[in-house]
Amino acid sequence: MFVEQWKGWVLNILVVLLAILAPTIPFLVIFFGLIAAAGNSASGEMPLLLWPLTFIYALVVSVVAMVLAGGLYSSALNQLRGGQVSPRDLLSAWDTFPQLLLAAILIWILASIGTILCIIPGLLVQGLFFFTIPLIIDRRLSAVEAMKTSYNLASRNIVMFTLFALVTALLSSLGAYACYVGLLVTYPLHYTIGAAAYRDCFGVPGARAFLPAEQQSSIPLVPQPQSVVPQPAAPSFCPGCQATVPQTAAYCPRCGSPLGT
Repeated sequence: MFVEQWKGWVLNILVVLLAILAPTIPFLVIFFGLIAAAGNSASGEMPLLLWPLTFIYALVVSVVAMVLAGGLYSSALNQLRGGQVSPRDLLSAWDTFPQLLLAAILIWILASIGTILCIIPGLLVQGLFFFTIPLIIDRRLSAVEAMKTSYNLASRNIVMFTLFALVTALLSSLGAYACYVGLLVTYPLHYTIGAAAYRDCFGVPGARAFLPAEQQSSIPLVPQPQSVVPQPAAPSFCPGCQATVPQTAAYCPRCGSPLGT
């Protein structure tokens, strides 16, 4: 997915980085200016203004990052359906911002509690709720509904989903070791990998497979007789809860039960 539209992804990540740097640079100037002023003063005490200033900065960056993260997932889902990746996608998830923010807060609280309890439970939280954001973006679910849906699916194989979330995070952050310029290539992988996994687990109508050319050419094509009119595929049902599920889904989006053999 990244290679196919790498120019669009690089441009999107540049916009995201600039949007985060915009409040960061003036904050650092004011922050170190106050520290220098405190060092030159007779008392040497840190001004109380530092605390509210830091809180406001963290709040602004968190809001910007959450909106743009939703936009990057929207870009990936748009590309899955055959669309073009562009900066216009970055604000397309603005209407879901309250749900994204609530989900981020709830997951952060659970992950913090889990980290205190010997770290491993905190990692499990990341795996269990990995699909929360794409569920909010794609299906417009509430924060709690998206978290429940992600949990119901991931809890069926919690170890592998936790490892998947951990490896995805590591891959997307590798670019930071190349003077942060490498993030233009590695950071989009968090969203392309996440969107592809979301497609495989929940099903996305009209989604593409992004197979290499040699694999696409090796797929045998069985011609149909002209006298036979193709019939629409029969709907699939979950064996656990009998809910109607997409043909491409590997797991039931309602109860998380595995589908197929």
